[in-house]
Amino acid sequence: MIELVYPTIERRVTQAYMARPGYYARFGLAGNDGIDLAAPEGSPILAVMAGSVTRVGWKVPGHPYGYAVRTETRAGNHIYEWVYAHLIDGSSPLRVGDVILAGALIGYCGRTGNSQGFHLHASLKCKGATLENRTRQPNDLIDPTILIDLAVFDPNRFKGLKP
Repeated sequence: MIELVYPTIERRVTQAYMARPGYYARFGLAGNDGIDLAAPEGSPILAVMAGSVTRVGWKVPGHPYGYAVRTETRAGNHIYEWVYAHLIDGSSPLRVGDVILAGALIGYCGRTGNSQGFHLHASLKCKGATLENRTRQPNDLIDPTILIDLAVFDPNRFKGLKP
């Protein structure tokens, strides 16, 4: 069984997957490509699933995700990539190649990139989803909502985690 951990100290969705299609069309998307979760400024962000770290930092300067951490998880015949976006610049203790458990500290909530307020933007990709016509989004982006909804919310995981 795969352990799923809720990534923010608040359990509240502020923007659903595929919301606001008109706004996200300018980025070539059919709507919000992930899920936005409430998180106070500077609060810890935790890994939803175990995996390995594939990227830490800005993809390119000015990228809409801002400062982000990407992790990859193999589950069955699928490879999933989580993107944890809008973190405080430089706040992640992780390095590319690190192997992490679900609940590991990813970084701290900021508002880098295309963010109009403090929150976590969590995107999920499944390798091959676009080619196999399993998503309306480009770049293998799929709906992370079911995994977020199944994730265990435990406020005690956040104790002692300070920026």
